[in-house]
Amino acid sequence: MPLQCLSLLSLPRTPVLAWTVTIKASIASASRQQEQNDTSYMKLALQQAERAPQVGEVPIGAVLVHRNEVIAAAHNDRENSRDPTAHAELIVIRKAAVQLKTWRLTDTTLYVTLEPCPMCAGAILQARIARLVFGAWDPKAGACGSIIDIPAERRFNHRVEVTGGLLEQKSRTLLQDFFQAKRGNTSGGRCPPDSAV
Repeated sequence: MPLQCLSLLSLPRTPVLAWTVTIKASIASASRQQEQNDTSYMKLALQQAERAPQVGEVPIGAVLVHRNEVIAAAHNDRENSRDPTAHAELIVIRKAAVQLKTWRLTDTTLYVTLEPCPMCAGAILQARIARLVFGAWDPKAGACGSIIDIPAERRFNHRVEVTGGLLEQKSRTLLQDFFQAKRGNTSGGRCPPDSAV
């Protein structure tokens, strides 16, 4: 038997086991850190959403992060701008493209309080955003798993990693409270979640 093979066979198993445990611990640690970062950035998106009703807008907020730095934040602005495309997602995508001086928003993560609609999901793909994290699912207009799943369509040339349901209840409550107040519902019950896009 060659000397190289013999030396590999005589290696103790402990270092391999320790190395495996270290890798698993590192992966778990990185995963916990990512969850903490995602929660922090989603809270910033929720702050944007909370500002929206003060100016008569539906409480949907978005934050775009590039290499752990927030580069754009906004809430819906359709009513005030009279622009049907003024969703929070599109506003932050436009701001980020100006900031980064490119339409290719690779190495970015978009945090939004409501599952994106087809228009926004398409824009996310077109902008080459790497990750999408959203709060509440939208059963009436959601295009990331609720009605259709645009990011999961394998025929597109870009892949987006999608995480849904982060701080979902807070996002949903903001929307429900907004529509309940708008409809003047005094019954004390919550209105069914409305499509906010």
